[in-house]
Amino acid sequence: MQQQEQDPTNLYFANLPVHMTETDLENMLSVYGPVTSTRILHDQYYSSRGVGFARMASKEKCEAVIRAFNGKAVRGFRSLKINFQQVSVVCLFNRFMFLKTTFVSVDFCLNIKLLRL
Repeated sequence: MQQQEQDPTNLYFANLPVHMTETDLENMLSVYGPVTSTRILHDQYYSSRGVGFARMASKEKCEAVIRAFNGKAVRGFRSLKINFQQVSVVCLFNRFMFLKTTFVSVDFCLNIKLLRL
């Protein structure tokens, strides 16, 4: 089982209405505080997957959004499911290793080129 940690200002939304835009989501949440960013995931045909993310100014603002909308239908659509976004520690480790490997590869290539000069 992967360890998870929470990002206290990033929310995960499921069951978003398919016609909802990032601007719609931002407008809906802005009543509860400053919205730093929103993102709704789309498939290859730009159809909404009904899943999105929003970053709020603070954990308290996120908690207010969860209390206001979690389990409630929006625009007659299915009930929203809202949680703090879980960040996988394994995922973070993999990102670190990718960056580390990339920089090592670049450094290695530069050194090889310098040796050839």
